[in-house]
Amino acid sequence: MGGEAKADLIVLGSRSHNLASRVFLGSVARDMVRRTQLPLLLAWLEPTGDGVAAVCADTLRHVLLATDLSKHAGAAERAAVALAADAQRVDCLAVLTPEALDATPALPAMARAALDGLVARIDAAGGHGEALVLEGDPHEVIARVAHERDCSLIVCGKHGQHWVTSMVIGSTALRLCEKAARPVLLVPLAQGT
Repeated sequence: MGGEAKADLIVLGSRSHNLASRVFLGSVARDMVRRTQLPLLLAWLEPTGDGVAAVCADTLRHVLLATDLSKHAGAAERAAVALAADAQRVDCLAVLTPEALDATPALPAMARAALDGLVARIDAAGGHGEALVLEGDPHEVIARVAHERDCSLIVCGKHGQHWVTSMVIGSTALRLCEKAARPVLLVPLAQGT
């Protein structure tokens, strides 16, 4: 998708008419989230009192980078660093699952060190932010933190580059897009990396 037009980014609006549609993506958005091999900005179109939707009005006010610190998140991490000079703030979040903590007891310290390195890269690029290491279900925690901190954009990586794996892998990104109720920039790992 997007290859014919030589696009670098796909922007897709998702309008929320009520609570039910706010929680669930439409079929086009869901398909794009699953299948895109290009970065995808899913923008929530919120109706205003005058009937005009506010689109990306302050998208870079407070960016939340959600990373699992894997190679699949590398492109999203680079995108957040690239946005840092124009963003007012870029916070970096890693959510550790109970299973990961059981498997690697040193994981909190390792994640904190990696996030501190990301924040240093963001600072060097002209931005500022904070490193956050939390525990729980990734899509739930990311959406909660974005809401609590009034983040204007969530940046995260996307697994599942082709149709078969995208139907199984990448469910955190898909569930996050369904729940976030704010713009989400999904950045897939470039093909061949």
